[in-house]
Amino acid sequence: MRRFLYSLHEFFKRLRPHTTAMVILMTLAMFIWIQNIGYIRYIMYDYRIVKSSESNVYYTEAFVSDEDLSKLMQGQPTAMTLKVDEIAKMPEVDHVYCVYTANSVSYHDSGFSILLLDPKITEDFTALKETGFDFEGNEEGCIVVGPYFDDLSHEIELKFNRPGIHTETFPVIKHIRSAYKQLLLSGTSTDHLAQDLFQSVDAAIIMPATKKNLEHFREVSLLISSPNYIISFNKSASNDDIAGVKRAFAPFGQMVSMEEITNNTEVQIKENMKTMLPRPAFLLLTSTVSYLSMVILFVRKKSDELAVSYLCGASKSQTIRLTLAATTVVSLIPAIINLIIIGIADSSRTNAALDDGFLGIRFSSMMLGDTARLMVLAYFAFTLIIAFVTVLAMTAGKSPIMLLRRNE
Repeated sequence: MRRFLYSLHEFFKRLRPHTTAMVILMTLAMFIWIQNIGYIRYIMYDYRIVKSSESNVYYTEAFVSDEDLSKLMQGQPTAMTLKVDEIAKMPEVDHVYCVYTANSVSYHDSGFSILLLDPKITEDFTALKETGFDFEGNEEGCIVVGPYFDDLSHEIELKFNRPGIHTETFPVIKHIRSAYKQLLLSGTSTDHLAQDLFQSVDAAIIMPATKKNLEHFREVSLLISSPNYIISFNKSASNDDIAGVKRAFAPFGQMVSMEEITNNTEVQIKENMKTMLPRPAFLLLTSTVSYLSMVILFVRKKSDELAVSYLCGASKSQTIRLTLAATTVVSLIPAIINLIIIGIADSSRTNAALDDGFLGIRFSSMMLGDTARLMVLAYFAFTLIIAFVTVLAMTAGKSPIMLLRRNE
């Protein structure tokens, strides 16, 4: 083994500048590719959930005045919330979903907001269950998100400031340790995209928005409702029925169908793929072609040394193994570096994408995870196949002496 490692060390002599440049190129190409693919996956997270909704589900984007916003922040009703209450009672409306946040809550002396959402929403957004949003019929417990809660077992103790400082204990139904985006309904935009409905979180506490929970959290916390809603219509609702609800809500905002949001997001994803993927793909292709050229260089440049080893008693298979080991080392180092970077992202579990990072690199555990690891390992395996096929093709039926004479 020691002799083999020494032979491998000697193999790289006079080729170190080439191999160093190759390692740097492959490392950058691999990382830039996976982080761009990761960003596409990042925006597709919202898209997959919205696409799973029924065609008769709508998102309301409210135009909220400063006065109404102040009332919402204080948990007071507004003309819009009263109108939404009326809409919820219309026969053509199946359900109106609102997101609530209970504030003035702390855990381990850190301030938190509890997200309250109707568990029934998974009936209209079936893909939500795939993200871990499932209370499993338990209306008393909560779902926690993120590494901040890694020390929890089956319960969480929260501190409230109303009516006096006190603590309450809630059962933990589930701990979501993977990257997560919660359905917050806080965004509005002229583009009407799926991302308007979601927000990345590094730590969160989610509870079912049952009548009992809402009444309780109004007493012990500052309960705030989102200005935006999701309205689900009955399957029997006609276009005229839906148009009537739109007219009723028109003074307060607009209603956008999930179908329209899905179509707009598809356009966004395609545009991102057109602008983000060609250059990383070209860099990855350049890296692959350069690696192939390096493998050929190894065989040709080292033919004299391999011939000497052959004359000194080394078998042809040993000289081939040495060449393959050298090419493997060159492709292995970039793979290890990228796996370390992905591991760092996973350990930090930062979900928010950093769009203005160094060299424009977007970095988050939601973008870099198991899929990114598989891509790194797949590319590493692909380079091994290239090296194996190339070396065998160049040495097939030829001894190292014949290779030396042919290359002179």
